[in-house]
Formats: sequence, C-alpha cells, structure tokens
Amino acid sequence: MRIHFMCSSVANGIGEKGASALAEALKMNANLQNLNLRWNAIGAKGTSTLAEALKMNTSLQNLDLEVF
Repeated sequence: MRIHFMCSSVANGIGEKGASALAEALKMNANLQNLNLRWNAIGAKGTSTLAEALKMNTSLQNLDLEVF
C-alpha cells in the first residue's frame, strides 16, 4: 500500500526565510511527496535554497512554485 503525503501552503507569505526553514526540513524528510508553495513570494534566494535541499531529498516528486 502506498501512502501519498502532501503539504499545501498556498499564498501564506512564506518568503525567503520560510523557504530556508522548509529547505532544512526537506533535507531530513523521507515521506513528503508533494509540496505546493504557490504564490508565496519565495524569490530567487528561497528557490535556490530549496533546490539545494532537494539534492538530499529522495521522496519529493512534485514541487509547485507558481507565482502570480
């Protein structure tokens, strides 16, 4: 049986600091498969931080960073 894990945080104003915190969590996470961060003004720095963290994450399959 496959369990599907998803986190949705649409338009919550996470910003660069929040992206950095999520990046640290993603480095250690082994269950989350989908992460929706639409419209959160993460910016280039936050996006880069998330990308670096994903090099260590093996479970995330979908990451939605859509902006306005």
